[in-house]
Amino acid sequence: MADTNARIFGQVVMGRAAPITNNDFTADELVVISQLVETAKKAGRNFVGYSDYTAIGGQASFQPAESAGSADPIYQVQTTLGRFNFENLQGGSTRVTDTYNFNPIYGDTRQDSQLTLRATMAYMLGFRPGGAGYSAIAGTDRAVRSAQGKSLRETAYNFARAYGEAYGPREDEGQGVPVEVFVRP
Repeated sequence: MADTNARIFGQVVMGRAAPITNNDFTADELVVISQLVETAKKAGRNFVGYSDYTAIGGQASFQPAESAGSADPIYQVQTTLGRFNFENLQGGSTRVTDTYNFNPIYGDTRQDSQLTLRATMAYMLGFRPGGAGYSAIAGTDRAVRSAQGKSLRETAYNFARAYGEAYGPREDEGQGVPVEVFVRP
C-alpha cells in the first residue's frame, strides 16, 4: 500500500472530493493525531501547529525519522495534515477538521514551485546540472539541489510536492478537500 501522504495526494490530484477520514490513516497515524491533539490541549490551544510534531518526536525538517524511513507515522501525518484544528465533543472524543491543501515549502511563488517541479523531473530522468539537455528541461540549476543525494522515493515525493504547490490549492484558496477525523485521548 502507498504511503498515506502519497496516496491522498494522488487521490486529490485525480479529483477526490470526498472528505479525508479515519479510514485514510493507519492505526499508528491515528495514535499520532491523538498525541498531537493532547499536546496542543496542554498548551491551551484548539489547533495543532508544526511545533507540536517536534514536541512528540517528529523532525523539524519535514524528513522522516532515520529509523522508520517514510513509514514514520509522525512524518506521514505531518506531510498529510500539517496544521489542523480540533474541537472536543461530548463523550470525550475529539473532531479534527482541516482542508487538505498545499503550503509552499520550496519557494514563495507558483513560479518557484514550477521551476522546482521541472528541475526535479529532470533530475529523476537522469539529467544533471551542466549536462547535455538539462537546462532545456529544468531551466535552472538552483532548484535541483533539493533533489541531489536523495533516494528515488524521496525525490518522487519532492516531485509530487512541487506539483501540488505549483498547481494545487493553497491555504484559503480553491476547493481543497475537507478533513474530518475523530480521535479519543
